[in-house]
Amino acid sequence: MTLRHTILGVLDWVPLHGYALKEMIGGYRWIHPLANVNLYPTLRELEGEGFVKHVEEVHDGRLRKIYSITEAGKAELERWLTDPDLESGVFRDPALLKICLLRRGALPGAAKWISAELGRHVDVLKEAERWLEGNADRIPKYARIVAEFGLDVQKLRVRWLERVLDEVRRDPPPERG
Repeated sequence: MTLRHTILGVLDWVPLHGYALKEMIGGYRWIHPLANVNLYPTLRELEGEGFVKHVEEVHDGRLRKIYSITEAGKAELERWLTDPDLESGVFRDPALLKICLLRRGALPGAAKWISAELGRHVDVLKEAERWLEGNADRIPKYARIVAEFGLDVQKLRVRWLERVLDEVRRDPPPERG
C-alpha cells in the first residue's frame, strides 16, 4: 500500500483537511507501516499531477485547505485497485522469534518485556476501537470490514500475549548454581 494511493482512497470517501486526513490514514498503520508519514509533500505531488485539488476555507479564524480527489485521481485509484500485482510484504515479528527461542535462564527478563509488549498491544487495541467507533459512519463498508479484521487480529494478539506471559510466570525460575 502506498501513501499516494491511501490518500486517494481516503479522499474518495470524503474531502478532508491535512490534519484530519493524517488522522484517518493513521487508523490503517496496522495494515501497512506509515511511520513518519510526510503527508503534505505527497499531497502537493498529487495536486501537481492533477489527482487531488483543494479549496481554502476559514475555520476558527484559520485558513484551512480542504483536499478532494479529482476524476483523474479516481481513475488512478481504480487503476491501482484493479491491478493484480500485489506488493507482497515480508512478515517479520521479533516478539514471535524471541518467544520461540526463549530459554529458562531468560524468563525473568522476558517476563518484563512481554508484559510491556502486552500493555502496548492493549493500548493499540483501545486506540483502534476508538478510531473505528469515531469513524464508523465516515468509512465505506469494505474499509469497515478491514478495520474489524484488524480489531480481531489485535484481540487475538492480546490474548496470545496474556497466555505467553502466564506461561513464563508459571515456569520455574532458573536453577542457581
